[in-house]
Amino acid sequence: MADSYGNASGDYNNDGFPEVIVANQDPYNIFLFKNNSNTLNQNNYLKVNLEGVESNRGGYVLNLKLV
Repeated sequence: MADSYGNASGDYNNDGFPEVIVANQDPYNIFLFKNNSNTLNQNNYLKVNLEGVESNRGGYVLNLKLV
């Protein structure tokens, strides 16, 4: 058994289904739980590439407006 200290979800493999990543303390490190859904090509998603300006190259702190 390990202690987890963080997790994240997102579409890791661009198939429209969210995966979960869990970060654990040693010795188990990081696990990726892949979503192997049987409903292929029925999801909709939006992929956004962030590119900041000189003072914020990573594009962190984003305001995104969809209309």
